[in-house]
Amino acid sequence: MDFETVFPALPRFAGMAPYDHVPFQWSVHRQECPEGTLKHYEYLAGDNTDPRIPFAEGLCNAVYGANSVVVYNQSFENSRLNDLARWLPKYGSPIEEIRAKFWDLMVVIRRHLYHHAFDCSFSLKSVLPALVPEMNYETLQVADGQEAGLAWIKSVDPTIASDEKQRIRQALLKYCSQDTLGLARLVDPLRKLEAFPRL
Repeated sequence: MDFETVFPALPRFAGMAPYDHVPFQWSVHRQECPEGTLKHYEYLAGDNTDPRIPFAEGLCNAVYGANSVVVYNQSFENSRLNDLARWLPKYGSPIEEIRAKFWDLMVVIRRHLYHHAFDCSFSLKSVLPALVPEMNYETLQVADGQEAGLAWIKSVDPTIASDEKQRIRQALLKYCSQDTLGLARLVDPLRKLEAFPRL
């Protein structure tokens, strides 16, 4: 599971404060058992209306019944879910269920694994290409969270041509999907390591 947000100085929607994160995109790759088929679910807000309810509703449906929810550096997703529960009390219970199932892959990798290609960084952008070389971020049109936020703002600008909006949307979907597919691709080989904790 992975989220993308933007945090504007001026609050965009009711109940928000300056620099609160507006959650506009999520991606989930779901696998029911080891070696099982990966199914992809995603959400990307398509206009300037408040995305928080469809974001929360779709996410809760996508991960419902999961045994574990794998994230990378859970503090970000945890904070965003706290925000959603505060803004949308109706979703407080299913959001708490998601948080209770967090399994932070970054913590496990930091404790059990190092590769010289990490280049002293445990960020996903360093770890994923080192361990799964075909999954790098160099060819993506959107390659990090800051770029994603700026791209989304442009994609919902009513003055931008529709073909350009579609191009941006595809770049955003590809970027966020790569993060969650990358988590799944990392988990598979790491399961084979004796010291690696079981999901």
